[in-house]
Amino acid sequence: MQQEPPPGVAQQHFSLYETLEATSYAIAWKDDAKFLVSLAVLPATLLLTLFSKIGHGSNSSNILHLVVLGLSGLLILSAELLNTLLHRNWRSVASQNYFDENGVFMSIFWSGPLLIVFAVALVLVMKDVFQLLELPRKPNRRSPQQQGSEKAETPKASQ
Repeated sequence: MQQEPPPGVAQQHFSLYETLEATSYAIAWKDDAKFLVSLAVLPATLLLTLFSKIGHGSNSSNILHLVVLGLSGLLILSAELLNTLLHRNWRSVASQNYFDENGVFMSIFWSGPLLIVFAVALVLVMKDVFQLLELPRKPNRRSPQQQGSEKAETPKASQ
C-alpha cells in the first residue's frame, strides 16, 4: 500500500536523474571528502584484486574469487547495521547526517559499489567452476577418427 501524503502536501514523483542530482547537491563533497573516499576504497581494492587475478586459473585465484565473493556479500548484508551505527554517531565521521532511517545513502555509496564487486566475483567464480568441470572431460574427448585408428592399432589376440 502506498502512503498518502500529509494534508496540504502535494504528492511529487521524481525521476531517477532528479533524485541523483538532488543527492549530489545535498552532499558536502569538500567537507566530507575523507569519509566519502574511505567508502570507495574497500570496493575499489576488492575490484582491483579480482582483476589482478583474472586468467591465472590457479587454485589460489579460484580461492581468492570465492573469498571476495563471500566478503562482498557479507559487507552488503552489513549495510543496515552500519547505517544504524553511523546514524547514531554521524558527527564523528561526517559534517552532516547522511544516514537516514531507510538507508538510502548507504545503499548508494556502500552497497552499490559492493554489488558491482559481487557481480564480477560471481561471474569469475562461475567461470572457475565451469573450468574445473571441464578438466576431467578433456582427456576423454577424442575425435571419431582417433577412436577408429586406435581400434586398428590394437593387436588381435592369437588363437
